[in-house]
Amino acid sequence: MVRIILNGSVYRTTTMRPGNYRLLDLPFTYGLNDFVLEIEDEEGKISSRRVIIPREMNLLVQDTADFAISAGVGSVQTSQPMASAYYRYGFSPRFTAGVYGQSDARSFLGGINFVNASLVGNWSGGLAGAAAWDGRASPLSFAGNLQYRFSLPGRDRIPSFGISAEYSSTGFAAPSFATVTTPAARALRLAGQVGGRLGKSASLNVSGSWSTSLGAGSSDLGNLSVSLSKSFRAGVSMSLIANLNMPQGSTPVMNASLMLFIIPKDRPGRSLSYIQTSQGSSSISVSEKLDLLGGIDLSARGNNLLLGTSSGSSIGLSAKKTLALADLSLSGDFEYQNPSSTRIGRIRLSANSALAFAGPYFAFSRSIDDAFMLFVPKGEMKNEIIYVRVDGSGTGTSIKGRPLILPITSYKAAVVNIDMPEASPEILPRIQTALLAPNLRSGIVLAADILKRYRVNGTLLDREGNALGYVAGDIVDMGGSHISSTFTDEAGYFEIYDLLPGDYYIEWPASIGISQFSLVENAEGELLLGSIKATLVEAFKEEPYP
Repeated sequence: MVRIILNGSVYRTTTMRPGNYRLLDLPFTYGLNDFVLEIEDEEGKISSRRVIIPREMNLLVQDTADFAISAGVGSVQTSQPMASAYYRYGFSPRFTAGVYGQSDARSFLGGINFVNASLVGNWSGGLAGAAAWDGRASPLSFAGNLQYRFSLPGRDRIPSFGISAEYSSTGFAAPSFATVTTPAARALRLAGQVGGRLGKSASLNVSGSWSTSLGAGSSDLGNLSVSLSKSFRAGVSMSLIANLNMPQGSTPVMNASLMLFIIPKDRPGRSLSYIQTSQGSSSISVSEKLDLLGGIDLSARGNNLLLGTSSGSSIGLSAKKTLALADLSLSGDFEYQNPSSTRIGRIRLSANSALAFAGPYFAFSRSIDDAFMLFVPKGEMKNEIIYVRVDGSGTGTSIKGRPLILPITSYKAAVVNIDMPEASPEILPRIQTALLAPNLRSGIVLAADILKRYRVNGTLLDREGNALGYVAGDIVDMGGSHISSTFTDEAGYFEIYDLLPGDYYIEWPASIGISQFSLVENAEGELLLGSIKATLVEAFKEEPYP
């Protein structure tokens, strides 16, 4: 008996035979995870091993990379081009680092960053330098940041905490589409946060920050935030957030928000949220999944619906349909009671698609959140309609040789099944079932073609060359499994159907013997044995492959 205890709770209990195993799909969370593996033998003796496993959500799998390149022009300032790129690499299971760059027509910014999950907490940070030829930086400006976070998700009584520091020199600014920029002053910001659970269903979080602009005309700004959350039954939760801004030489400003969320556990896709602020503004949204056209996500929203509001009101409705190659969205908004007394309506239609590639293959798909399988039909399989199903992830169809993307929603090993229900009876997928073992953001290629079933015929003769008519024979593979049967006519002619490529022998009656043959793939779809003679069983056993 094997028990997996994660952060104080039994995650899985199972029975395993002695051997080596991989533990997949463990739900580690941010922080220092407490992992315990207990093994109980047949005599009831328990041995255990405890390991603290740090986890940071931005880590990459070791020896994997993540990169992106983009370029474009501003939607308003179309004469202002800009490009950006980044590259990240997982050097170890606990350390990921990368480089990035960004440029417009007047400046360039480049830097490095890192993420480290250590046994004493999580660290992240970066350094960046900016060069501008429009006078903002002379000759170079730079910035840096460092964050530390400590969290023990398995021990609710120990609060989590974090600290951070940021600094930027005079003139540091990221490239942008704006044609006019204001040089930034030197700035320093320090921040801290502490939070934890209150009882079984409530939590409290307190954070604060202090920032200052250095040099002539320096000014300070302090901020304090408090968040209290409470969960109730039936998927109901409530949060109260208060924020206090304390600018130097000015009156402190305080604001608060009350938020209510209802997410029924028995109705996936249904939710309701309501937010009310101390300034009088409010918002409400409702989401539902409808069983129309194969499933549509519908949501309605409203802002400041109470009469007499001075902030302006709006209502909106949106629908989303997920297809094989894209996500289609249609939304509409209507604004009224705004200070300018104008009414504005908007309608948006969008289609989002993803280009996924693994190895030399690629395909278009709907949005992909994490790992995926790329199915590629090859050879004559391109002419068939292919159904591909991944357990726990969904089903897709490949038509006319189109590569197929199926998102993988879990890191647990999953079985993929391939079927061609409309194909001729004599062909089938060469790979009908496979086992997938995905990793974080992994792409798995499954390339397959067809396997033909062949027809075999021949004429059975005795040792003197006479036809052996009306004789039954069993077709057996080299593993000893019975595959099919045949029967000769009065002229000794026989036929065998639906055989896959391989080595076989025909067991005739003991007085006749055994005939052995090899079937290899060919374009004709059949194997002509011609006239054959059987070998006695004793001779076949002595030399089974004459």
